[in-house]
Amino acid sequence: MRYVIACDPGVTGAIAWLSEDGSIYGVRKVQQAKGTKGLHVQNAVDLLYEIHSDKPDIAVWGIEDVHAIPKFGSMSSFVLGHACGALYALLYVALSTTPSVRIKPKVWQKAVGITKADKAVSLQRARELFPLAVLSRKSDHDKAEA
Repeated sequence: MRYVIACDPGVTGAIAWLSEDGSIYGVRKVQQAKGTKGLHVQNAVDLLYEIHSDKPDIAVWGIEDVHAIPKFGSMSSFVLGHACGALYALLYVALSTTPSVRIKPKVWQKAVGITKADKAVSLQRARELFPLAVLSRKSDHDKAEA
């Protein structure tokens, strides 16, 4: 069976892997480095190694195509951009021979039936689509969006 890797970038993002038939195989949060606002890069590397070694037949991987949001401020935008760039680079290196896509938030949200860009709405929709996924906490919104 072939698998799809999906990434919700950011310091508190997540990476999910699903089978091509849509059943969820696993989802893990990416950790924030202690004492910083930055991504815990070693955690992300370990996570990608786990995914790649466990499911080597990956059909495609994708990452959300995020951009700066003026109301977030320059520091938040920089931290998001840094985390997104780091995750993209790690995925690209780990899965360099696998096709990739960058998908805009509005595109994936529309495809899964989300009409309002809201983390609570994304979490509820993920619970509907993947009832066996462990998404019991409000803070699981990043896993839901992956």
